[in-house]
Amino acid sequence: MKVFAFVSEGQEEEKNMLENIQSIIEHAGSTGNLLMTHGFEPVTEAFGIRFYPARRKVIMDGIQYTLTRSQFHLLHLLAAYEGQLVSHSEIIQIIDKERDGKPATLTESSNYMRNLRKKLCLDSETSRYILKSVKRRGYLLIDRQEMN
Repeated sequence: MKVFAFVSEGQEEEKNMLENIQSIIEHAGSTGNLLMTHGFEPVTEAFGIRFYPARRKVIMDGIQYTLTRSQFHLLHLLAAYEGQLVSHSEIIQIIDKERDGKPATLTESSNYMRNLRKKLCLDSETSRYILKSVKRRGYLLIDRQEMN
């Protein structure tokens, strides 16, 4: 995607802003994420969930949630896999990054996922998404709309 605009001479600030927007769009294209801008914050969307990384907010089913850093990264990983299995080791790697080098355990991984499920109501009958655990393997995020 290319940003086109007419900028008059002497409007350097506007020109710089357009160049910044263009570089954000190009970066998003290289990562494979759909990118929009919300103010000047890059916004990604995966599996029908909108992610606002600077504020660690997500919008799911029209509801906005503020997440911890780990919850945000875990949900983004699950959404990026779009219904495919995310292994326990991948989940633990995300948790480890938040723990100052202290390795996470499988039990802690399960606790993180349980808290994420509870916070986002992912076990509710009215939720669009289901967080399913696969014993001894990992988790997957399922879109109920795609099941029908």
